[in-house]
Parts: sequence; structure tokens; C-alpha cells
Amino acid sequence: MRKNCESKMRSSKLDNSAWKNAILNMKKEMKFQNKALKTERSYIYWVKKFNAILFLFRHILDKQIHNLDSVVRSKVQRRLPLVLSQREVSEIIKRMGNPYRLMTEIIYGGGLRLSECLRLRI
Repeated sequence: MRKNCESKMRSSKLDNSAWKNAILNMKKEMKFQNKALKTERSYIYWVKKFNAILFLFRHILDKQIHNLDSVVRSKVQRRLPLVLSQREVSEIIKRMGNPYRLMTEIIYGGGLRLSECLRLRI
């Protein structure tokens, strides 16, 4: 029993270093692809969770998980951005009251951000 436990500890350490290398490689690749820091943290979080599940099955429950290549990944639903026509924008702006109408016209016409509009001095 003790030898079995020691061999599991050694293989666990090997698995752990392999996962650390994988995470480092992931970070490098994500930086290369200009992924956001939030995306990087999210991916690494889920890799660590997956690693914990694999550890549970392999070393605690003594069950090997095979054929992970056939696992289907979920597809990210892509949304198209909502773009309004000039007529729709002018209809919306016409229905606004002051001072919001003026602010909206400045933001829309000048391509400003809300924070930039709020900092304007007139």
C-alpha cells in the first residue's frame, strides 16, 4: 500500500509539472494572440479545474479517462452587433429631452465616449 501511495505521489508530481508547463505555454500563446487578461485568467481557471477532475479520477478513484479527443467542445454563439440606421438614430434623438438630447448629439456626431462628453467644458 505504501509503495502504491509513493508511486502515485511521484506520478502526481510529474503530472503537476507537466500541467505547469502547459499553463506557461498557454499564457505565451494567449499573449501572442493578444487575448485579454480576463480571457487568460478564465482559461487558466478552467484548465486547473479540469486538472483537478483528472487527478481525482486517476489517483484517487484509480480510473483512467480515455478518448478525450472525441469530446465535443461547446460552440460559442456569436452575436452580430446591433447597428441602427441614420433615420432610426435621428428618431431616437428627436424623442429625447434636454440636456440628454444635446449630449447624445455630441456623442453620436463627434464619436465621443460618455466619459469624454461629461468632461466637456462649454
